[in-house]
Amino acid sequence: VTWGRLMKPYWLRLERSGNTFTGSISPDGETWTKVAETTLPLPAKLLAGLAASSSLGKVTTTVMFDHVSLTSR
Repeated sequence: VTWGRLMKPYWLRLERSGNTFTGSISPDGETWTKVAETTLPLPAKLLAGLAASSSLGKVTTTVMFDHVSLTSR
């Protein structure tokens, strides 16, 4: 991480269990580290989308999405 930025490929995971959302990262897609968790009262059905941004003016970012899946429980 340089200046709060990931400088090599990382896997990101967002999981929902009821109204609890947990965000995790992994350098290899197998060993996961929880980085955040929050509880939000949301409806059971949601629309999902993927987005990316460098959050810096005039700085671009490259993102590759793969192994994306949505499951309902």
